[in-house]
Amino acid sequence: MNFEKDKYLHVKNVLSPEMCKILAQYALLERNTNSRPEEKDGQVPGSHAVYKDNCMQSLLFHLKPVMEHYTKKRLFPTYSYYRIYKSGDVLKIHTDRPACQYSTTITLGYSYINKPTDGYKWSLYAINDNKKKYLDVDIGDAIIYKGMELEHGRDRFDVGENSWQIAVFLHYVDADGPYKDFKYDLKRVE
Repeated sequence: MNFEKDKYLHVKNVLSPEMCKILAQYALLERNTNSRPEEKDGQVPGSHAVYKDNCMQSLLFHLKPVMEHYTKKRLFPTYSYYRIYKSGDVLKIHTDRPACQYSTTITLGYSYINKPTDGYKWSLYAINDNKKKYLDVDIGDAIIYKGMELEHGRDRFDVGENSWQIAVFLHYVDADGPYKDFKYDLKRVE
């Protein structure tokens, strides 16, 4: 796989299963005690989603050296975002804003009720060379991608009621590039 050409990489075991379990439990507790559903005009309306959560922000800094290694760039962190997807959710195909020049999506955990088939994983997809490529991401795995360039999304989360999947998104910009002013997402453009 060529990051420059393909615009993404699948990296196994970026986070340990134990760390993912702790972070997933944290996110579920946050949802249950301080629900923050995305607005109707959000990417996934009604899903619990949090921008710059302190716990996930620490992950943003912790994984910066990993991101720099795979992107071969000196990076500035911009922001973290996590989302708990629920049954029926869809992430429409999109590209990201300038603060997401280099991004990663990491699966923290999931619980599928009445899943369609054994071995089912709710996949992220990327559009590359006009082809939809499904990326099965295990817990702790990361997809590192060029957020502004790579079209990506998720089909309908086709599982039973009370199912969930948690993903954290960590975003960075090239410290020597045209979007460096988005460091810490201080120059926020919607």
